[in-house]
Amino acid sequence: MMIRIFVMLVVLSVGPASAQSFDLKNCMDIQYGAGQWTGWTAPGIGTDIGPALTRCLTTIKSTWGRGEIVVPPGNWLMRVPPSCNLLSGSTIRGYGSTGSAIIFSNSGIPGSVVALHWCGSQGYTGGGVRGASLILDRNLGETLAYGIMLRGDSMFQPDQMVFEDVIISAMPGSWWWEALHIEGDARASPLGVRIASLNMVQLFASRNVAAYVSRAIGFTFTTVGCYAGRGLAGNWFWDAGTNINASYRAIVCDNKQVP
Repeated sequence: MMIRIFVMLVVLSVGPASAQSFDLKNCMDIQYGAGQWTGWTAPGIGTDIGPALTRCLTTIKSTWGRGEIVVPPGNWLMRVPPSCNLLSGSTIRGYGSTGSAIIFSNSGIPGSVVALHWCGSQGYTGGGVRGASLILDRNLGETLAYGIMLRGDSMFQPDQMVFEDVIISAMPGSWWWEALHIEGDARASPLGVRIASLNMVQLFASRNVAAYVSRAIGFTFTTVGCYAGRGLAGNWFWDAGTNINASYRAIVCDNKQVP
């Protein structure tokens, strides 16, 4: 009996689904206590997964450097996102873009906010999103929030990224500033943000541009769509002078075929 109790305590205090991998439900139990939290149930209603993500990503970063968070099927409220320092190097993995949804309830006003930001902090490259959606909560208006951002600094950029089966969208009455922002302008040597794959990615409901891509080196975009933007914001901004050895196939946007 004493051995069984000890094992239970270890699972609740550490909680990995496997080495380097945490189930989001375990993270929520660790942060709030079993049975003391809920998923997203209505606009702005639910328990914020942000602190739980931060806690598990802190363990991942300090123990292994890189890992993943597994998001179970359902809707999960996030108000305060994890920092790019913690997220860099790790992957958010769901059960399909129509199965696992993170509902972002943060307008970004007065300062811009990024729901999921990878910056390659301290050289921790890699990570991304597989099989999940990122949805802006209802009736937040014309926000300054970004969905996914890949942007670092003069030393580190979020290289070696993978995004597959991902939807970034918004509920009625809400608009992202940009659903996807990729920018490697700050790093000159080696140049830009380097090597990433985006496949089966859909971008909705932006009010600047759906996707901003600048100084992306060796990126591959396959079957990417951007739709239903505010005004002309269904567009794809492609800085042709800075994107090197980047390939694209089947990118379709509301206002034009790109690049």
